[in-house]
Amino acid sequence: MKKRIITFLLAAIMLMSAFTLSATADYAATEGEDYAYQAGTTLKLAAAPIIYQDRTLAQLWYVVESLGKVVSIHRSETAPLELTAFIHKGAWGALNPKWVIFGRDGGAASMTNVDLKGTANNNSTDSAQEFSLMMANFPLPDIIHGSKTQLNQAATMDEALIPLNDLITDEYAPNIKKFFEENPEAWSGSIADDGNLYYIPNSFEGTPSTGFFIRKDWLDKLGLAVPTTVDEYYEVLKAFREQDPNGNGLKDEIPYFDRNASIDGLTQLFGAHDYWYVSDDGIVGYGKATEEHKNAMKNLAKWYAEGLIDPEIYMRGQRSRDILLGDNLGGATHDWFSSTSAFNILSSHIDGFEIVAIVPPADIYGNVKTNFSRQMLSGEGWGISVDNRYAIETIKYFDFWFSEQGQRLYSYGIEGVDYNMVDGEPVFTDVVLNAPDGAPTYLRNRGQCEIGARMSLEAELAVMNPIGREGFMMYEENGYSMPSIPRMSYTANEEKTIRSNGDVIFNYTRQMEMDWLFGTVDIDATWDEYLRNLDDMGYQEMLNAQQSAYDRYLKDLGKAKQPFGN
Repeated sequence: MKKRIITFLLAAIMLMSAFTLSATADYAATEGEDYAYQAGTTLKLAAAPIIYQDRTLAQLWYVVESLGKVVSIHRSETAPLELTAFIHKGAWGALNPKWVIFGRDGGAASMTNVDLKGTANNNSTDSAQEFSLMMANFPLPDIIHGSKTQLNQAATMDEALIPLNDLITDEYAPNIKKFFEENPEAWSGSIADDGNLYYIPNSFEGTPSTGFFIRKDWLDKLGLAVPTTVDEYYEVLKAFREQDPNGNGLKDEIPYFDRNASIDGLTQLFGAHDYWYVSDDGIVGYGKATEEHKNAMKNLAKWYAEGLIDPEIYMRGQRSRDILLGDNLGGATHDWFSSTSAFNILSSHIDGFEIVAIVPPADIYGNVKTNFSRQMLSGEGWGISVDNRYAIETIKYFDFWFSEQGQRLYSYGIEGVDYNMVDGEPVFTDVVLNAPDGAPTYLRNRGQCEIGARMSLEAELAVMNPIGREGFMMYEENGYSMPSIPRMSYTANEEKTIRSNGDVIFNYTRQMEMDWLFGTVDIDATWDEYLRNLDDMGYQEMLNAQQSAYDRYLKDLGKAKQPFGN
């Protein structure tokens, strides 16, 4: 912070020694006419643009604490503006000219007159390292992209971002304001623990993420109906194991598999939750420490012993779906709609191959649902740095992405190349639909990263095959996907508690889950000791931290549901 104040001081001295202050390439602002030095000690944005010589000028105040002075800078809104931006997406690289949705050839720059200049290293794949390096340099980029945790910590601990609360107005950001008014949980799920909003979040439409999939061709071959309860599901998996549905004469079928190296897709059939959840009465709980989880593990140990669960479920990893479906061995799973339904292409060399999404089998309590859903918020976004001289222009640029035009650009790409308007609606071109690596990868390579914008559900559905789309909408329209615990903001102490204890508890619960599933340890004999060990590892402290954060989230949500007031 001291480094930043010194730089402000030098800038102020330079400005005070000059008669004029250049605001744009084609315009000079004159002291006493359109800017002035005023006493002040806090960063302050002007309430509204001013009119100067028939031009609309947006106003920004700078503070120089050492001098007790404020410099008011104006620029013409009609002039092009270049903003520096830190956007880094791991293996996908950083903001660069190939991310055409930000450019001038049909991209955002052509629509907003704002160009973004990337500052992150496009050759690096370590986003966390790049973020740390960026934060250590000066001046900061005008726009900073990152995760919720990165951005809120940069704002509250390093004072690197400005609060956006007072900028989200009908005048500067009407689309963002409308978004938050219609989705107050997005506001309470994004603000920092001090109650301020420091970044505009990336968000989705639609709640389903993953669902139950089953080999329909195997059901048909064995004369079985789609299972509708946990008991029927068990019987179907048993038939898959024992009745040779792949027809090779071997007992090699893997009835249930999961590429996430997890059995959480099955434990939910016994009323258990995977990790953190919130009960109907607002109490935060940990799924792995409940009686429902204990009962689930007792039952699934039986399923495993009977060969109904992939014996390598914890080891096979992400390629399990490719291997087991590709070799005509896998029968059922719980996975993403779009990517799993795409495996129906295997019908070209596996006779009759068909894998479809099904209604979640009713759990032991009769509930027809899945605990897995996607958050409205992706957990990423972008904010305005304290070194940005054009906060108003920047929030207006952010607001563009929440306009109809901006959302279409973000979701569909460049008109005339990636999509065409047909009867007033965007329709992807064959370039996108037939992209060798798939439409999502193609669009990401065009710049569709998790900036502060909202993905169109229609665009997502348009690139799914009919089976995936049907499954997604079945879960969406019937409300099968239960909401997960919301994205919450943690205080520094809460964050420390969760981070210091979280990995230890996760690794321990996972190891015990494996031991119980494989039958190497008796669950009844070890359950009480298991709970005591969790407490010794800081489980109660973690639980308290989560509950405190959730209570604060509810309080913020209540405030967010009130009129914005600006």
